[in-house]
Amino acid sequence: MLRPIGKLESRVATAENPSTRSTTIIVTLAMVVMAASFLEKLAIITLSGFNLSFDEAYYWHWSKQLDWCYFSKGPGIALLIRATTSLLGDTELGVRAGALFCSTVFVALMYVWSLQFFRCARTAFLTVVLFAAAPFMMGLGVLTTIDSPLVLCWGLAAVCFWKTTETRGNFWWVATGLAVAAGTQFKFTMLFFVASMLTYAALSKWERPRVLKGTALVCGMVLVSLIPILLWNSQHGWITFGHTATKASTIETKHWVSLTHLLPSFMQQIGVVSPLIGIATLAALGLLMRDTFGFIPALSTGRLDAPRARFLFAIGAPVCLFYALLGFHRTVEANWMAVIYVTLIPAAAYYWIHPFGKIQRWSLGASLSLALMIQSLIPLGGLLYTAEVPQRIVASGYKFKPSIDPTNRLQGWTLLGEKSREHASRLERETGKPVIFLTDHYSMAAWVGFYTQMPDRVFVLPHEEPNNQFDLWGTKGRIPPKSATGVFVYELSKGGRRAPYMFEKVVDRPDESSYFRAKTEVKHFLFFFGYDFKGESWWIPPEIYGTVKS
Repeated sequence: MLRPIGKLESRVATAENPSTRSTTIIVTLAMVVMAASFLEKLAIITLSGFNLSFDEAYYWHWSKQLDWCYFSKGPGIALLIRATTSLLGDTELGVRAGALFCSTVFVALMYVWSLQFFRCARTAFLTVVLFAAAPFMMGLGVLTTIDSPLVLCWGLAAVCFWKTTETRGNFWWVATGLAVAAGTQFKFTMLFFVASMLTYAALSKWERPRVLKGTALVCGMVLVSLIPILLWNSQHGWITFGHTATKASTIETKHWVSLTHLLPSFMQQIGVVSPLIGIATLAALGLLMRDTFGFIPALSTGRLDAPRARFLFAIGAPVCLFYALLGFHRTVEANWMAVIYVTLIPAAAYYWIHPFGKIQRWSLGASLSLALMIQSLIPLGGLLYTAEVPQRIVASGYKFKPSIDPTNRLQGWTLLGEKSREHASRLERETGKPVIFLTDHYSMAAWVGFYTQMPDRVFVLPHEEPNNQFDLWGTKGRIPPKSATGVFVYELSKGGRRAPYMFEKVVDRPDESSYFRAKTEVKHFLFFFGYDFKGESWWIPPEIYGTVKS
């Protein structure tokens, strides 16, 4: 039988660990880094003035109508936001508290686990530093999307699975099953963890029977947790699974093998954790393969013993392989592979300092400096507008598009909510009838609903087939009340289509509002108005969901 992972010879443990006094200093520094990272995220949430992202506002709507499943995901994110907003209110902090909590627990978990797994205080400390410096990991602590709780659940599953290699009994297998089942409620990517367990079983000859038996237990627990999602989907045409399958379709290319999307997919993965740290994680994957399969035996420096290397490689390999193949025929979004960093960043930390020579010191310093520089651009990006950099770009003969700056996606929605409420109040006074908000895209509906705090008044114009949760609610009878007055809300850069046939009268002349960062316009909103909604038969046209009056 192979020895349990992490049970290293005392000689190796002594060589890897500094003195007791030095260890105390390193542990203290790790705590300081974790606290500083927490405070940085809290400051960005409360002081930066960033509005909610589309996903956050969209999932907030879900939390107001709890269900067993939703159009594209399970109920996990809705339950998380419902819990935090119940404590802190329907505010940006209330929505984002879930991300802050998940990321804080995750980094603390990774520190404790790395300390036990590598038996090296320096590796555990560097793991914390790399997680704190990586811009994408910082984003997971600020934006409450499905990725933050998913990464936490993946980390919990990895730690519990590792524990099963050190102890006997079913406790840690049950804990692993609970972690995988919980993660599946947020995103079905969590099911890849079962493939990770099977990969480890394939690589561990003497452990294989026990691991396969435990994996069967985990699979049983996951299947039980999926019963409500399966039942809900059976009543809704399996719409969630259809949407998930579309993400892996060949819709973006006519060929199964194409290099068109591979490079952008690769660059996104390298970029999200900052370029140099991204390259280090890629190198760590290669070194894990070396130490798992015994490649290049002459290069023994910086080796990780086979049991630990095998474990780290197995946890991330299935996800890496799947999305690497997917990248040949469609662009892989940056967040889809977030879980691979749970084990690759600790592996990168280990290989970076074993040995810690001159090249490693310089590359680590450069990597952390670049990562922190990228991080600083996020909260301090507004200074570019104060310094009138966009105007200088335009004056130089170049065109400045606000969409170039990703932080502009988090700007201007408070103004949208204020103007929408003003129009609703005015129209209610004029007509004495209920007022609704209409858009042609669920992203605008999500922001309008949150920033007016009127989610029950927001509707998305129907599409040929339901392609978002608002469409799904519409097919279940959630439609505007008859004779209501409609406020059509659009952002100029995204265009938009109005639905005059639904109302007795439509005012063609729009009201317009712009949002500026310093002197640069980054948002331009249009508001049209319709009076006296004609009723249900006009909400769903004949070509969409069935024969109705035209």
